[in-house]
Amino acid sequence: MLKFRLILLLMCSFPILAQSRLTVAMNITPGDNYPTNMPVIKNWIESAFGKAFIYDFQFSKSSKSDAGFYSFSIISRSPYTALLPNTDSISMNFAQAGKISRGILTQQYLADYKLPIRAYIPYFSPENLKYTKKEYFDEAIIIINLDDAQVIANTLNIMLEDVKGKTPVHVFTDAVNKAMKLKLPYPKEDSVKELIAIFREKNVNVKDAIYTTFLKDKDEQKASRKLKNFFRTSGVFTNGVEETIDKMRILQIKGNAPEKETFIFPSGIILPQDNALNKKASFEYQFLEAALDFKNRQLELKFKGKLSVPMVLVHGKKMGRDMKTLKHVWEDVSNEPISGITELIITVNEDLLRVEAFNEQEQKRYMLVENKITAKQ
Repeated sequence: MLKFRLILLLMCSFPILAQSRLTVAMNITPGDNYPTNMPVIKNWIESAFGKAFIYDFQFSKSSKSDAGFYSFSIISRSPYTALLPNTDSISMNFAQAGKISRGILTQQYLADYKLPIRAYIPYFSPENLKYTKKEYFDEAIIIINLDDAQVIANTLNIMLEDVKGKTPVHVFTDAVNKAMKLKLPYPKEDSVKELIAIFREKNVNVKDAIYTTFLKDKDEQKASRKLKNFFRTSGVFTNGVEETIDKMRILQIKGNAPEKETFIFPSGIILPQDNALNKKASFEYQFLEAALDFKNRQLELKFKGKLSVPMVLVHGKKMGRDMKTLKHVWEDVSNEPISGITELIITVNEDLLRVEAFNEQEQKRYMLVENKITAKQ
């Protein structure tokens, strides 16, 4: 739970005091603002953990705020239980909350976070993202640290076609003039340095001109291919410019609890296979990985652990494969035996919440809960 708390700290946004609510975690560091276009996720976090109090909150961060470390204690009657909204009454039981030895809270929750894009763009803010091709182009240039001369050289080497009787610099100038309706003269000397001087004299931004002339396209797929082609020699964007930068923009959190914590499931979701054991259906975990995806407006919480005993999925879905299309599909199941579960995954976006269970060894996936949600719930 310690991890989950941390995620709330980072993702929910409120000022932290020496002793305060767990969700009071906004503006932990300058620029860590919670995106206003994720009201459902924010409301879900606040509803789930708003009653938990923390103490001795500490954090440190890198100089560019691309990475950091958090620690805190939870103050509560032990154990503290959080009922998770929209999960059909799944609860989280924090057995270590509030444990005190000689007046000192002995159990500390620890976590670290990463926001890789800030290593290159320290002023990055998810609130300002527009997800345009031009935005990806500008960020890619910053990431691989290209100056105007290098951007022009890259364009001359990759984007131009040979024109008989003209040098690459002349072909480049003609193309820019046509696309931007300018009348830039040819350099007296066929050099990139003099070409840059002309652009600056005419108050034309080199990078903007290159994007408009050689990369801009009404067809989104063509524009993406052009971006990938333009930066292909960098070795950084082999999986695509947008895909790589989107991944760098995801806030990632990893944490571990001092001891095992527990999810408790209601009987309407899963039950122990042997009811004679008289045990509650539960999932024990100690480690968590969380990711806040700003583009897709999605929070994913992945808890790593195991079921307390073999269980039966009362009603839910199991991941199967369509033999005609060979695509994965969800199949409805009832009273389905499940065991060997190593991960419990909670995914929250702006209109849907899912709780899945995953058996990593056998690659089996089950849908325990799937509910629509709104910010008002």
